[in-house]
Amino acid sequence: MLDYEVDAVGLGITITLLSLLLSTKQKIILRAPIKYQLLRDLKKIFSLEQLTIIDQESVPNCIVGHSMSKKLVSDYCKFWSPYFDVDSIKLFEQSYTVAKTNKPCIGLATDQLWASELPHNGIPFNRLYTKEVWLQIIDLSVASEYDVITFNQNTVGAEQKIWMLNELCDCVIGYEGGLCHLAHLLKVPCIIMPWHHHEDGSDPHPDGSLFYVPQKMHIDFRTYFLKSVDEILSWNSATLKETIKKLHSEQGNNVFINNKLHVNTHHLSVSTGTSANQAHLTEWETNFVKTYISNPIVGGF
Repeated sequence: MLDYEVDAVGLGITITLLSLLLSTKQKIILRAPIKYQLLRDLKKIFSLEQLTIIDQESVPNCIVGHSMSKKLVSDYCKFWSPYFDVDSIKLFEQSYTVAKTNKPCIGLATDQLWASELPHNGIPFNRLYTKEVWLQIIDLSVASEYDVITFNQNTVGAEQKIWMLNELCDCVIGYEGGLCHLAHLLKVPCIIMPWHHHEDGSDPHPDGSLFYVPQKMHIDFRTYFLKSVDEILSWNSATLKETIKKLHSEQGNNVFINNKLHVNTHHLSVSTGTSANQAHLTEWETNFVKTYISNPIVGGF
């Protein structure tokens, strides 16, 4: 049994942490403040019987949170483990299957849909795009005979958001982040926009290595990573439809889950033959993987 304290964090890191912990196949206890409702919602919706949540307002020994002096869990924590896998979910007291196809909508994870310009190029704006870009993507989606749903409101609860994704969205187009992690759990294809600058706002290196950063966090067969925003803006409806069709058949382009990888599980190292460097885990994460995950494989694949 694994027993940890956690503070309230966002959707993406919650999903990746749960995926890491649940991949051990051990019983998990998480002691969390009541304000961390998202954690409790995911347990209920995905029927995570392996997980027990205990109310605990003070979490001085938390492994993940906003006020940690030393970061133990990072956005890359599940690099060596899979997303937790389910065939059905519980929403509004009903059961729904996942991985359905031919749904009528495209979901947009934009966060800044109506911003005409970004305040700066550092984190988190290095992964966001302006109103003009998103309006062109909306035009492409409508021309491809999809309705469009935007996921911009924090006031929409997890249950409602998951229902819309699972029941209505044939694909998600968005920046790397929590909504795309959620889509992976639901087996909804994703088209992920690239970072346009590094975290500190500096320009990307000419070797194209910035293209691989989102791939380290979203290790999923149903995801297509754009090399630039110009790529999707050059697509027509036939290209978008064909891309989504391929993603439903698990023909994504993540470099970390192809057949040319050289993986050393003893040293937790990966060579891709490209400028893609593997995710650098924290010391805590590295020790956790070596201790609790037998035969670790990138993304669990």
